[in-house]
Amino acid sequence: ALWVPFRTGQRVTGYIAYNSIGREIKWTDQIVRRLRLIGEIFGAALERRRQGVELENRLRFESLLAELSRQFGILDADELELEIERWLEPIARTIDVEHVAVGTFSTPNCPESVTVMTWNAGASVRPLRPEEVPWLVQTLFEDGQSVAVDSLEDLPRQAATDRHTFESVGIGAFISVPLRSGQGVYGGMSFCSLSKDRAWTEDLRSWLELVAEVFANALARHHAEREIE
Repeated sequence: ALWVPFRTGQRVTGYIAYNSIGREIKWTDQIVRRLRLIGEIFGAALERRRQGVELENRLRFESLLAELSRQFGILDADELELEIERWLEPIARTIDVEHVAVGTFSTPNCPESVTVMTWNAGASVRPLRPEEVPWLVQTLFEDGQSVAVDSLEDLPRQAATDRHTFESVGIGAFISVPLRSGQGVYGGMSFCSLSKDRAWTEDLRSWLELVAEVFANALARHHAEREIE
């Protein structure tokens, strides 16, 4: 057998396996060179395809974000939560996840009083209570940090309660972002892959943080208007 990798620079992106069934074969240097050339051609084609997919995804994300920003910039306060809920499915389908949850606080920086909105593709995932995911609540709302977990195996030891909860509801990977505007935290949003791992790219994480910023700014404006009244 002869295995020939596909390479893009220093990165291996795949391979071809050549096997002889029932007889021995001598892989000469000339044959190996030719097969490596074929591997380089395949590798270059796959890299062009990957770059094309990345560009297509980026353009789709940017188009959705522009429309999201436009809609929330002219939104009346009493339509805010309904509009957030309406956008969950388009965002989820754009980034290809099966479950989205957004929690908004009735009082800024107060996760004890929260309204939860969800979208599910197929199997439903129940809303999680703050005490079921204490590590995530602290990281999002006290530390103000986004969390990207490619696999539940990556969770730290102090997130044991959270891991048990995620396993019980069928979440295999997730990315969560606080809804922060200025000094206020107005909620959080989570995007979940069910029953399987998922690699969250830095580009996707940055894009979701921009989506969260749009939601958070709208929520902050709503709270400010409510205080004036």
